[in-house]
Amino acid sequence: MTSTSGYSLLLVNPKSRYNHYSVQNETASLLGKKKTMTPLALPLLAALTPKHYNITIIDEDIKPLPDCIMPDIVGITFTSPTTGRAFEIADHFKTIGSTVVMGGASASFNQEETLKHADSLVVGEAERIWAQLLHDFETKILKKIYQSQQQFDFENTPVPRWDLLDTSQLMAFPVEASRGCPYNCRFCLTTKMFGNKQRYKDIDNVIEEIDQLPEKRMMFTDDNLTYNKEYALELMKRLKPLNAAWTCQSSIEIAEHDYLLKAMAEAGCNNIIIGFESLNPNSLAQVKKFHNKVEKYEAAIDKIHSCGIYVAASMIIGFDSDNLNDIDLIRDFILRNNIFHAQISLLDAINGTELYFQMKNENRLLNINKEYKCGIFPSLKYKNFTSMEIFDKYFFLSEQIKSYENVTQMAVRIFNKYRFTNAMDTKIGFLTKFKTSFVIIKNYLLTKKYRNNRNSNVTFVCCRI
Repeated sequence: MTSTSGYSLLLVNPKSRYNHYSVQNETASLLGKKKTMTPLALPLLAALTPKHYNITIIDEDIKPLPDCIMPDIVGITFTSPTTGRAFEIADHFKTIGSTVVMGGASASFNQEETLKHADSLVVGEAERIWAQLLHDFETKILKKIYQSQQQFDFENTPVPRWDLLDTSQLMAFPVEASRGCPYNCRFCLTTKMFGNKQRYKDIDNVIEEIDQLPEKRMMFTDDNLTYNKEYALELMKRLKPLNAAWTCQSSIEIAEHDYLLKAMAEAGCNNIIIGFESLNPNSLAQVKKFHNKVEKYEAAIDKIHSCGIYVAASMIIGFDSDNLNDIDLIRDFILRNNIFHAQISLLDAINGTELYFQMKNENRLLNINKEYKCGIFPSLKYKNFTSMEIFDKYFFLSEQIKSYENVTQMAVRIFNKYRFTNAMDTKIGFLTKFKTSFVIIKNYLLTKKYRNNRNSNVTFVCCRI
């Protein structure tokens, strides 16, 4: 409870029972880590919290909640798959007398349900209202809902409190240079949360944040880091001396800008996640993904690979124009273009999106537990196939693209044709390489499971050391 030196604040990221395979926690485990990356929200909230608070951050993927902790106030961020666990945590702390505040996209668009478990709810961005919420908590006038009347300008933010987490258990760290997205895809929640005009952080602020990371391995969480080419190029110039290794998200049009791709590679970019979403032009049009041109996909991938940067492809199956044969086309596309990291998801309609309201009006939302809404289980009444048909086809596709034989063949083709470098390669010491190799050999290559996997074509995780 309240100490003589101030208040105790617990910030929690709940554990998910089911993860999409793209989360790669298994890969993290092979490399001796607990998690690939933790959400940025909680270390950032901690940085926005007044100094008279004693702050604890718990990411349940890294460490469990202590049994006998009694904080004055608890902040919980959650997504659809972690909803159940988030409510369990909230109910527990309310029972023992803590004040519970919940936030994040899922909370913002499921307010009535969330307020059954929370004393207060942060809707949308927290930067402008967090200090007021804490003041109201201290003076016992806490409101049910806090929502800023205007967007945070985002030009400057405090450095996240990474000192409050066991960062040795993370493979990479999230960094946010911009917020918002200029596009308005019907299945995406970004513009509903952050608007369709990108706001940019001062580059000095970005570099300061990166300088203070425990390790220079990061992912830019921006929905489209390279939309503003002038900003992106200046950021690359500032990143280059830092000897960092990083990944980002971008739209496919990045392939049209050779100078920027070259600058990104020189600045340490090793992977670009691109939302291809579909190989069916009709499906792209239905969800307003007008900037994607299917006929340009393969040339774009070749261009990015030729610059020494991997392409990770985000694909969605289950659009109204899709049929089962389209899923086979996705498999052929992935294998033909040597895409090791294909993030394939079943279409979901997230509350707050245009697609959600369409599916709701058409009575096509399945009443399933939210912990299954992680992209690998059917959540809608699909137009051209049953839930079981698409579920079986999805897992068959996943097994094929991750099989030992196919991954090996892609590796041979891509490494024979392209040269990939990493700005941090020279910083990886012999001991780290030895320990990593030992863990992989011990936990995978020397096991009976590995030998069975080779015979049965089950999932094989390809990772670059």
